[in-house]
Amino acid sequence: MSVETAVHVAFDRVDAETDRVDSLKPAFGRFDARVRDLEPVGGRSSSSTGPTRLADGGIAAAHHHSRQSGSPGTADDAAGSDRRIRTIRNAFARTVLSARGEGTDASAVAVVRAIRSEFGDEIAVALAPGTDARFTPAVKRAVRSAIATRRAELHAFRDALDRERESLRSARTDVDAVVSWIASADETPLSGLGFEALRDRHETLERHRERCAERLEARQATLGSATGHGAEAGLTHRSLVSHLYAVDGFSTPYPVISTVVRLIDCCESCQRSVRDHLTRRV
Repeated sequence: MSVETAVHVAFDRVDAETDRVDSLKPAFGRFDARVRDLEPVGGRSSSSTGPTRLADGGIAAAHHHSRQSGSPGTADDAAGSDRRIRTIRNAFARTVLSARGEGTDASAVAVVRAIRSEFGDEIAVALAPGTDARFTPAVKRAVRSAIATRRAELHAFRDALDRERESLRSARTDVDAVVSWIASADETPLSGLGFEALRDRHETLERHRERCAERLEARQATLGSATGHGAEAGLTHRSLVSHLYAVDGFSTPYPVISTVVRLIDCCESCQRSVRDHLTRRV
């Protein structure tokens, strides 16, 4: 991969990931609406009750209560709850799974596996087939709370992608300018330049080297920051970059830094060659 290509490929990667997030965000909104409109067994969940947090044990407590209750309607409730949970899995497949590009006709096992990857083990168990799980108000609140958390994470991730794109745009401008100048300058061999022309080339190389050094410093500052809601979501820009570029097509998760460092080395090497020719003219 050429010096400048790494930054251009990084730009394409960010665009692709942005498209993915922009597809997922409304999909989670549609999924939440479907869960919201589904009445749980045992009565409609109160809108005044706050969301159930997984750490509060809301799901486990609800399941324990359903197993201990021996009311005559338990069998009917269990059948209705199973239908509701199946409805939720189907809604997840039609919304989130479809947006992930995995189709809407996936098996129940594949759907539950995807639910686990998005929401964690407790939600996956609560929505899995073949269990004694019941779609109680507490379970409904826990599922909607998990959806809200995931949507907040996607919002933070989208903010981070916007910042990454802006950082890449600035880096691409600098890299393209330096690479273009070096390619043009190389068309004239140093042996064909006089003393003044050699000195001008050395000074221009120094300006390009300084420009790259400034870009390197700016990039490192970006990597050390959190973006938008990132601090709340636990998202640092460095973790975003590692996620984006630790894939096939990238020899390093830091393509901008790698590219700029190579350009700095190139400028310094060219300067040494120019100085060598300058000393010969003195």
